Amino acid sequence: NENLATAEFNGDSSELTDDIRSYELEIHNLATSQTNSGKFLPNDGMKLKPGTYSFDVNFNKMIYEFQFNVGEEDTNSDIQSKLVRLFNHANIGLTASIVDGADNTSALQLSSNQTGENIVSGEPVFTLHSTSPYDEMDVVDYFGIDYISTPASDAHFSINGVEHSSPSNQFTVENTFDVTLHNVSGDGSEPVYIGLKTNIDSLKKNIYNLVGGYNSFLEAVDHHTSQLSSGKLHKEMQGVARLYLNELDAVGINMTDKGMLSVDEHLLTQTAQSEDAYHLLSPV
Repeated sequence: NENLATAEFNGDSSELTDDIRSYELEIHNLATSQTNSGKFLPNDGMKLKPGTYSFDVNFNKMIYEFQFNVGEEDTNSDIQSKLVRLFNHANIGLTASIVDGADNTSALQLSSNQTGENIVSGEPVFTLHSTSPYDEMDVVDYFGIDYISTPASDAHFSINGVEHSSPSNQFTVENTFDVTLHNVSGDGSEPVYIGLKTNIDSLKKNIYNLVGGYNSFLEAVDHHTSQLSSGKLHKEMQGVARLYLNELDAVGINMTDKGMLSVDEHLLTQTAQSEDAYHLLSPV
């Protein structure tokens, strides 16, 4: 179910075997980032006095100081826009935006770019506090950007019935599959299957390319060499092919009386569609 999760094989395609494990995945919750939602303030209003304001952001064990000015004619909307630019240009791992509200109001919203809980259990991923000298007006409190509306959380899921967690919605299963989670498994929904899915068209194309290359080589030998050396090489090539003749016949590749290879389309398709296709086609 690609709506719930997707997976990509991250190994060497030449090492594909039937021994590669398959997995059943159930997703309990996704990893989320921390989101702080500010107060909805009148766009045209302003209660901050003109002057310079500052506040600190504590994020990833680092403290970042932000400073901005409020002018005589500035409105809440002006300063919100200014703060959004400050946050986003600082590139500290936070994204700021403005959320429009009813009755010509708007609020600041801050989100951590990373997902997952703080490495210090129970602590927020980021915090803010005012450092302005204006005691009568806490700028962080004024805009309400210290309110955590969505705490950060790890992804929780089970693989083959065993519970796991990850700070990200992207992780690797046993160095074999890169998995990306998209949605939570619903009640009664079937687990997500992760495993090798035979690419039928790709397998058949590779077989036809192999057969075509083999036949073209023999035709080129006939054209460019003497009859004696051509006949000798033909026998050598046929000898190599005949070592695997039983396996080739089983998957739909036959040898003609002249030593050329032909493909039984129906049998090859059946083989490519079978669960053990990689094992059956491994001699090829």
